[in-house]
Order: sequence, then C-alpha cells, then structure tokens
Amino acid sequence: MLSGKVTVNGQPAKDVTVVALVSGGGHEASGLTGADGTYRIVNPPKGAMKFRLSTLAPPPPPGITAPPPPPGATAIPPKYTTPENGLSFEYSGGKKTYNIDIK
Repeated sequence: MLSGKVTVNGQPAKDVTVVALVSGGGHEASGLTGADGTYRIVNPPKGAMKFRLSTLAPPPPPGITAPPPPPGATAIPPKYTTPENGLSFEYSGGKKTYNIDIK
C-alpha cells in the first residue's frame, strides 16, 4: 500500500485523484485525497513510478481539456496533470509513504 498527503502551497489538497503509473507504461493505480489531503493506493504497481494529479474526476484522455474543478476542490496546476512533471517514487512493495507538495 502506498499512502501520503498532497499539499498545494502547504495547504491540504482536497478531492484530488493521485494516479501512479509504472515508468514506461503498463499498470496504473489511483487514490483520492480527503479533506486533509491524504490519499491511499491499495495495490500500486511495483517499480519506478511516475504520478499525475487531477481534480476529483479521472484525468481526461490526451488532447481533451479537463473541466474546471468542482466547488471546494483544490485546483491543480496543469504541469501536474501529466506524468512528465518530475513526481517519481520507487515502490518495492509493502506499506510506503510518498508525500507530494506542490509549490
């Protein structure tokens, strides 16, 4: 299991989908943040992972513009909605923590 907290400028990020992808493609898994910004991914892929973030709804397909976040949700800068954003973590199994702080 992989868990952690997502913050934007030090504040908890509410209703954010955290998607973990194995670098190079393949398996992916996701979790949703609560009001305190914490998320949990029950069965994350093992290996070098990259992350993308989106508000509440799953990320749109490539080439489709995402709708604005719902009221009360945290706005995520567009840079973080693709896996090429610099967020990465090596997961080898077991319970691990990966906190994401966006400035």
